[in-house]
Amino acid sequence: RSIPAAMWPTLLNLCGEVPLADYTPLGKVVSGIMGVVAVGSFAIPIGILGDGFQEWIEEKYAGPEEEEEEEKVQLTKGLDTWTGSIHRFLEGETYLGSWFQTGLFYLVFLSVGQQALETVPSVNSEYGWLLDGVEFACVVTFLLEYLLRFLSAEHAPEFADKSK
Repeated sequence: RSIPAAMWPTLLNLCGEVPLADYTPLGKVVSGIMGVVAVGSFAIPIGILGDGFQEWIEEKYAGPEEEEEEEKVQLTKGLDTWTGSIHRFLEGETYLGSWFQTGLFYLVFLSVGQQALETVPSVNSEYGWLLDGVEFACVVTFLLEYLLRFLSAEHAPEFADKSK
């Protein structure tokens, strides 16, 4: 019925228990801790192994360093244009850009929280107008960021050679 109501059965599934089990409050705490520890004990080592494997592959198949230096020089040539300024702003290379990136980070969490609260009928009936306003502001902000990134894509290293 709502995201908060779905959290307990989901947590039970994470720790391998039957989702319809009837636990005491202490049992719920212990199961919750077990679920977090179980996910952390598998997800973190797999992430570390995956990162190490990626670095090994990159080192094994990396080209000469001279080509990389020439590429970096060519990429920085167009950064004095207005699209280059937008790119530097979006990448957090300016003072305001770093604040913008931080704001976007928190806006993602606000958007997730808004979506979760919208699934709770009592909250949605009383504060639905506010939740809709927050959703609209998030969508508009993310759309503007996307359009600005599209405009300045020629300065991003992964897209620089594809714009010509």
